[in-house]
Amino acid sequence: MRFKYLTVISRSQNPLHKENWLCRCDCGNDVFLSTKYLLKKHQTHCCSNCKYLHLQKKERMLGKRYNHLTVKRILEIEPKQYKLLCLCDCGDYTLATPYQLTSGSKRSCGCDLKKYKLSP
Repeated sequence: MRFKYLTVISRSQNPLHKENWLCRCDCGNDVFLSTKYLLKKHQTHCCSNCKYLHLQKKERMLGKRYNHLTVKRILEIEPKQYKLLCLCDCGDYTLATPYQLTSGSKRSCGCDLKKYKLSP
């Protein structure tokens, strides 16, 4: 059974912790989680150092539009460093960080669209 980046390996053999499950994260780490945490999706990765934790905010941005940019993909630029590949209204692609899009500091690919306010 899978929960986002976690795969359930086995149930705890300890009678005191029979509601705990051994899960393996896609990054390779193992973690014990309760049934409640798995089913309610409180935790979808192994730990605070998991490389997939950094992807969660970016995944929620996929397909959304920010000014003249639409988020199309997540690209890993360096280990644990991701940027969003965005399609501009002019048809060109550009890379941006979530902060650049949400703060409005990056409104287009750099084309002349950012100079003019276009109606939707």
